[in-house]
Amino acid sequence: MDLYIIRHGIAADLAPSDRERPLTPPGKEQMRQMAAWLAKQGTIPQKIISSPLVRAVQTAEILRDGVGLDAEDMLISNIMAPGADPQKLCELLENTSAQSVAIVGHAPDVQVYTSFFAGGGWLSFGRANIASLEIHGSPCAEHGLLRWFVSPRMLGF
Repeated sequence: MDLYIIRHGIAADLAPSDRERPLTPPGKEQMRQMAAWLAKQGTIPQKIISSPLVRAVQTAEILRDGVGLDAEDMLISNIMAPGADPQKLCELLENTSAQSVAIVGHAPDVQVYTSFFAGGGWLSFGRANIASLEIHGSPCAEHGLLRWFVSPRMLGF
């Protein structure tokens, strides 16, 4: 399985609640550029799984549209909400037929997921950062290999 772990884009500081914080206009533009970069690389997930928080859903929608997926290729799941359990995500990934999945979540969860699926280590995820892992066999039983890690700054966005 190809697994892309993505932290949501830049979000507004103020909203009625943390769950409702939307992406800022620069955050949306940055994610559009990241999605276009992924598509240009041929890095197109078959499925996107997103946290239900507004900023993550908006990030996932921009990614979905940018790489040409359909609405049914995106799943919004409480498993991806802040404080999520990597084991529950692992089980969700095991039950998908997709061989290429992008997950959209929050810090520090994206770091925890990357460490869990790569078998250790710690990456510092800024907003709109993406890690690419290659997992052979079961995501729950096998450690993956970190292929690359990219940020908007690294790409000049």
